[in-house]
Amino acid sequence: MGGVRSPILANIYLHELDCYVESLFSDFNKGKERRDNPEYNANRLRANRLNKKIKVAKGDNRQGLLDQKLVLQRRMLEIPSTDQHDPGYRRLRYCRYADDFVLGATCSKSEAEEIYGKIQTFLSDNLKLKVSQEKSGLKHNTESIRFLGYDITIKNTEKIVKMKTYGQQCKRRTCKAIVWLTIPEAKLKSFAERCLYGNWETLEAKQKAFLLNASDAEIALQYTAEMRGIAQYYALAKNFASLGKLRILGIRSFLKTMANTQNVGATSCYHAQPWKLPRGSRKE
Repeated sequence: MGGVRSPILANIYLHELDCYVESLFSDFNKGKERRDNPEYNANRLRANRLNKKIKVAKGDNRQGLLDQKLVLQRRMLEIPSTDQHDPGYRRLRYCRYADDFVLGATCSKSEAEEIYGKIQTFLSDNLKLKVSQEKSGLKHNTESIRFLGYDITIKNTEKIVKMKTYGQQCKRRTCKAIVWLTIPEAKLKSFAERCLYGNWETLEAKQKAFLLNASDAEIALQYTAEMRGIAQYYALAKNFASLGKLRILGIRSFLKTMANTQNVGATSCYHAQPWKLPRGSRKE
């Protein structure tokens, strides 16, 4: 473990697990899409009928129809357009990196427990591997999952935007059941402590003692390599801007190291900002 050959050996040994999970897809996945919500469809049909009456109505009668339509539209924004518990729709997704893997299942809790039990049995009986009880288990989509340093969360907001559909203005929900990858603050804090930047809470920086005898270029390269590495790793995160706090602490630590370096003659002419976050590398 920890060597350069470890991921390769893990991929070779866990290839059987990949094949087993792939076989579960064919038995588990079913349905092209969720069925419509009957209540939502009923309200939509009523709103369509009201639209036809509104076009020919006049005066107070037209205003009354508009009020009825507004009530229906508000109700439609409160309920899902599809049946979230449709028994005819099931999906299973799988992602593995070395010996860490995560599965996402659209199903009931009992079905998820059954899948978890099958995989646990396969690992113990076929591959002679033990599942870590501390890192493994079932979680609901309202809870975040820590995977490869990211937090996988399901974003649900009540944000409503105005859109134009078939030439008519309408309101729609756009941020329901969206999968987000976020950077855990604990990871940034541990990175700052490991790189000897200083206190994460107070942003009080400290110098790197092992760099005090290095040249300006070596000091700048050290800090640049550290920040570039973490910025590129978390390029997929939705809260990428949260790296700004780490950047501030890193710059302060850099300046403190440069101020106390033994190479005094060269530090006075060096630029005070050695690196920036590589925002261009962020993938949307």
